[in-house]
Amino acid sequence: MKRCLVVLVLTAALVGLLAFPALASVPGSQAWAAPLRVAEVSLDPSVISPNGDGVADRATFTYSVSARCRARVLVRSGPSIVRELQRWSTTKRGRQTTIWDGRDSQRNAVRVGRYTIEVYVTDVSGRRARPYPLKVVVDVAASPFIVQGTLMRDAVWSGDILVADTVEVAPRVTLTIEPGTRVMFRATRSYRSAEPRCSLMVEGRILAEGSAERAIYFTSADSIPCNGDWSMVRLLAPDAPCVFRYAVFEYAQQGLNVWRGTVDLSHCLFRWNNWEGVYFESNSIGRLDHCQLVENGYNGLAAEQFNTITMDECEVWRSGTNGVHVDATDLEIRRSLVHDNGANGLSVDDNATLRAYGVSIRDNRAFGIGFGQGDNSVQVSNVEFAGNAHGDTAVPVVSVVTTFFPPAAIDLGFAADWSHPLGYVPGDPLLDRYQYVYPDDETRRVVRRIGTGLGLTWSVAWDGEHIWTASLGSGQIYELDPVTGTVLKEFPAPGPQPWGMTWDGTYLWVVDFAEKRISKVDPRTGEEVATFATPDPKSGCKGVTWDGTYLDVMGWSTPTVYRMDRGGSVKATIELDEWAAGGIAWDGTSFWVPGARIYKFDVEGHVVGWIYPASEGTWDLTWDGRYLWACQRTNENWDDPKLFALEVLEVKSAR
Repeated sequence: MKRCLVVLVLTAALVGLLAFPALASVPGSQAWAAPLRVAEVSLDPSVISPNGDGVADRATFTYSVSARCRARVLVRSGPSIVRELQRWSTTKRGRQTTIWDGRDSQRNAVRVGRYTIEVYVTDVSGRRARPYPLKVVVDVAASPFIVQGTLMRDAVWSGDILVADTVEVAPRVTLTIEPGTRVMFRATRSYRSAEPRCSLMVEGRILAEGSAERAIYFTSADSIPCNGDWSMVRLLAPDAPCVFRYAVFEYAQQGLNVWRGTVDLSHCLFRWNNWEGVYFESNSIGRLDHCQLVENGYNGLAAEQFNTITMDECEVWRSGTNGVHVDATDLEIRRSLVHDNGANGLSVDDNATLRAYGVSIRDNRAFGIGFGQGDNSVQVSNVEFAGNAHGDTAVPVVSVVTTFFPPAAIDLGFAADWSHPLGYVPGDPLLDRYQYVYPDDETRRVVRRIGTGLGLTWSVAWDGEHIWTASLGSGQIYELDPVTGTVLKEFPAPGPQPWGMTWDGTYLWVVDFAEKRISKVDPRTGEEVATFATPDPKSGCKGVTWDGTYLDVMGWSTPTVYRMDRGGSVKATIELDEWAAGGIAWDGTSFWVPGARIYKFDVEGHVVGWIYPASEGTWDLTWDGRYLWACQRTNENWDDPKLFALEVLEVKSAR
């Protein structure tokens, strides 16, 4: 029997019952004293594949009745009865549930075709509810094609694609996605899952070109999708320009991530992703037109580390933080709408360049255009500012003359499916269903958390008595009491992105990811005593620890530890045999490095074991002789304590 999937659609008559209509009696009979009401009609999931694989094998049809009644449920193909799901029986008032597994009365999977589920409802005396029967249209089609692993040859995807595990597109391989394709990623929601969240990783090329009538979806496979169900579509130094047209990216941790790549985005919708809708890093080129970025948890779009981005006729709104944030990047945005974002409308940092021509920037919760550190260059032309909580711009900007003007609205070019709205912006402290902070478990216990009010901290170090950290938001380095979290001292960080810190017995050493250098800092005065370049000048480094002899600097684009002397010379390298990067600690005998978990490595780079992290995202680590301290992301928009003291209880075996 051919495997199949079932697409279920409510008929107009059934949808009409959602308004709680009174059901009339059969013509010629007396009116009911208390009319039977049918309401709260739902069908979940909208797509099932009755193939026995345990993934969406059945659909649940539910409704509520206002009084005791009798009901019968049938499945038909045309006039023929395929299966009787419920014989005439009396049911109590309230919620009613019927399940269909896509099989007939002989328990065989049904053939491709159109079916209806019919629900016959009467009161206990036999008088019929109207409409009689209630109907649900069922379309049966071919089952989704399941993919995982590495594509070593050119491939074409069409129809329904289920990504059961991460898919990698190898170099010199092109993946073509045809109009109307739904790429559905297996949902992962437990931090203890042995399988990481699914991704689509592209080192070759991807061409995903939908149409106005048949858009392409990158989405969750779960029937009740949630932000963060899958990881991302990541262009990982692709060897050719990539294209996405008429595409939707939703329910991911990050919709589209571009690293050292070139991509054209046209008529694309990015929504309900935990972090950014679109993120660019490390010398990428991005062109966006007629795109909408809505209700993404952090920035709608962010670009860091020397990218060139062009946005034309785009709309960015209801982002958790900035609408668009650029760091050491060149951005030109034209004829666009940026509004109702949680922080700045547009944000520039670390010597960024911004040209905003014909842009409406309104009703953002901070500045219309916000400024971070460095010498940022901003030009504006025909920009309409209105209702931004902190004002139009943080500092004066240069006005120029162009022929670009703000549009009244942005036309996405197609009607997206809004049948499963998330209902909140990811990061909402009351409504968000995503698990950002994890409970204690058998591998580690949270002894305490400190750092409330410091914002996002990417560095942590131990000096034998106190904790040191650095805040990305304030640009300050802090000395903290390790028990109370009281700030004992603070001074400016030597660079805009301190990501990694250690103490050698006398000095602090701070890695700056943006400026790709390591600073020697006198902790008594905050003075930068010396500085030298990080050992990976192209991708930068994140994390440093002192082992008593070397500064062990953690790579970012590769799991490489660079053993450096305090003069800046690389004396050796250690290749880790498990992917981990960003942050590193030395406990006297072993390294601890964050990855999918927090891994423990020996001095030769072999993984010894692991523990679970304490929350979403681990940025840096340090060892105080008793506890492993971790800078945890939790949620970047939360002003919660992000420095966790972890008691290691059990190091799980690497095997």
